[in-house]
Amino acid sequence: TFKINTASYYGGAVYIESSGTGSFSDCTFEGNSANTRGGAIDSSGTADITNCTFTSNKTTNTTGYGGAINIDSGTVDISSITCSGNSATTGKDIYHSNGTLNIGGTVDGSIDIYMYNNSSSPVLVPVKGITLADETYPINVEMYKCSAETTVLTQSAGMTTSDFAAAIKCFTLANEGYAIGSNGTAVTQ
Repeated sequence: TFKINTASYYGGAVYIESSGTGSFSDCTFEGNSANTRGGAIDSSGTADITNCTFTSNKTTNTTGYGGAINIDSGTVDISSITCSGNSATTGKDIYHSNGTLNIGGTVDGSIDIYMYNNSSSPVLVPVKGITLADETYPINVEMYKCSAETTVLTQSAGMTTSDFAAAIKCFTLANEGYAIGSNGTAVTQ
């Protein structure tokens, strides 16, 4: 359990540098805070998060990113996650500005992911077998820049088209006027 930790800038409980790695299994991150990025975790390296719960983590700055997790670069693999009560100015649960986020397993609670897809696009990859614990709480993706054909989700190597189509159903696109099409790109509603 990582509880009520604070950081002046990045990663209230954990900060992973670009050459660093972190592995978290069956962990609870609760009430952690960072001033700027990643109320619980800020990662520029490699992180493996399995069956973890993120509750009431936050960024305290008025321009804070990623109430629970901030991904600057590198690769973050999430397999089963529960989120509730996290807060940040941008990316209530996850702020994803670069690198790759692979997300799979059971997702519990409504997860909000903000993708800053300006100059170097982040990659958001659903993993085969991803499921929602409650279908009324999808994974909400909001993009900094969104237009028709903007890539929202990427099909991983080895994932069948039908598995990818099933995975897409776990996500919604929060940008007004757009939805996620069958190939993972934004389409107008």
